Amino acid sequence: MKTKNILKLRRNLTNVGSLLRDSNLPALESEILLSHILRIPRTRLFAHPETKVRFEDQKTFEALVSRRRSGEPIAYLTGEKEFYGLKLKVDRRALIPRPETEELVLEALKLNPSSLADIGTGSGAIALALATHLPKAKIYASDISEEALELARENAELLNLGARIRFLKGNLCEPLPQKVDLIVANLPYIMTPWIKSLPDEIKNYEPVLALDGGDDGLLWYRQLFDLAKDKLNPNGRILYELDGRVLVEFPR
Repeated sequence: MKTKNILKLRRNLTNVGSLLRDSNLPALESEILLSHILRIPRTRLFAHPETKVRFEDQKTFEALVSRRRSGEPIAYLTGEKEFYGLKLKVDRRALIPRPETEELVLEALKLNPSSLADIGTGSGAIALALATHLPKAKIYASDISEEALELARENAELLNLGARIRFLKGNLCEPLPQKVDLIVANLPYIMTPWIKSLPDEIKNYEPVLALDGGDDGLLWYRQLFDLAKDKLNPNGRILYELDGRVLVEFPR
């Protein structure tokens, strides 16, 4: 009798293909969520759509699908985001790293600085990518948010880079204990009046502190350029992101 019940239960289990079809999410999003829950590559979902899904996993998937339909970002649902080849832990303590910010890392690597500071580090994405590819550089990472710094430290430990970066709490580059060759920054640059017009998945979930750049979007960069005069070595520079572009500044 017990064997018959088990066989009946197995026949009633939902398969991978059905779950993906019934999710009513874009295909990529539903695939990311299900592969995350099942801990299998997305390619296996395609190769074996007949695979049965445990009841518990089905319920977890349905709960994440519901949250996604409400606008919660995929990265917060899975708790991770890839950035410059690194898998980072992400949550609502910090902004989700964007692919375009990888260009900032690339430009910084070209300069090969011996010391640098990642200002407004958030999840630690930029500092961690640079620490990975600049093994001899002295690296600082600052943020005004203690919660963001906690997340950045957690990522550093997960990537075995905790000893490579000194995390500092404070406003912009004020907490730097010494001058550096390079400052990298991806600071908030959304104009305050525009915050309310952002997509729901951004304005309702990501920290406003990491988005709001003041009335003209340049509040934090003006402060940084002024403060950096005393925090950069001779010929030092600032690489920063603004509206998806990487720019350079030489404070005088």
